[in-house]
Amino acid sequence: MDQLGASFNMAITLNGTTGLAGNVTGNVTGNVTGNATTATTLSTASGSAPVYGCRAWVNFNAAYTSVGGENRCTIRDQGNVSKVVRNADGDYTIYFSTAMSSANYSISGIAMRNYSGDATQVNVAPYASLTYSDAFNASYVRLQTRYTSTGVLTNNEPPLSVSVQVFGN
Repeated sequence: MDQLGASFNMAITLNGTTGLAGNVTGNVTGNVTGNATTATTLSTASGSAPVYGCRAWVNFNAAYTSVGGENRCTIRDQGNVSKVVRNADGDYTIYFSTAMSSANYSISGIAMRNYSGDATQVNVAPYASLTYSDAFNASYVRLQTRYTSTGVLTNNEPPLSVSVQVFGN
């Protein structure tokens, strides 16, 4: 069995820079190197619309500790995120481990207020007072958390949980 988990009942010979082309069906195991063509389906997807994967995501506690002169938030779990920095009340910068190919990506997020007994919702959005290029960068995204009902930044009470997903190129 190869890295793809496919079994072959025939000998395959590769010489020089010749590659293997065609379709592989089955599971892949072992070591596979090289490039694959763009995936357009997932095993759980149906229909013919293309599938786009999440390029980065993070779940963090907005409370912070000082690390090397930065106010770093505690990351609970992440994918392609190296750190989250608290710039000010309700103002956060998420740094990607591997940069996006451009700043033209989309973010989605949600936050949970760190206050029991109050159902006030908190939304997550790109930092409103910045220019597009200051909020969206191939290496980071700067965002803010605001109370949904008032639009006020979440000050003096950092959200208990902030979750952000990045989709795009």
